[in-house]
Amino acid sequence: MRSKLILIATMALTLPLTSLAADVTGVWQTEPYKGITGGGGKGKYDHVRIHACEDNAENICGTIVKSFLKDGSENAEDDFLGKPMLVDLKPKPKKEHNFSKGKIWHPHMDKYFKSSIELDDKDPNVLHLDGCLAFFCMGQDWQRVE
Repeated sequence: MRSKLILIATMALTLPLTSLAADVTGVWQTEPYKGITGGGGKGKYDHVRIHACEDNAENICGTIVKSFLKDGSENAEDDFLGKPMLVDLKPKPKKEHNFSKGKIWHPHMDKYFKSSIELDDKDPNVLHLDGCLAFFCMGQDWQRVE
């Protein structure tokens, strides 16, 4: 009986850890800005905290929490800190850890694009993002920081 209780307790403790690892919330590192999309920022990258949106907890939003220069040094004076980068992404029906029909903000262009994100099937530390304007789409893979 005691060994069954230990087994049940162990399973109960590991289940939340497994689902957390496959969750999109947390802090993610963007790819470095390439500068080809205008507005500068070449080589700069950000950390974005993805979280439930305040007005609808089913949707996700993302806020820029840290900024880095091309050389990897932190840029604590960046004007974009604290600004929303992901806005109101809705869960895709029947697709766990996939969100769409929201917007992503490109800080250096100061423009919003239709966006979708998807957690990598094989690596829960990789997040695929797409931003589209009409038929022109660009994508990035973000790496989990925490």
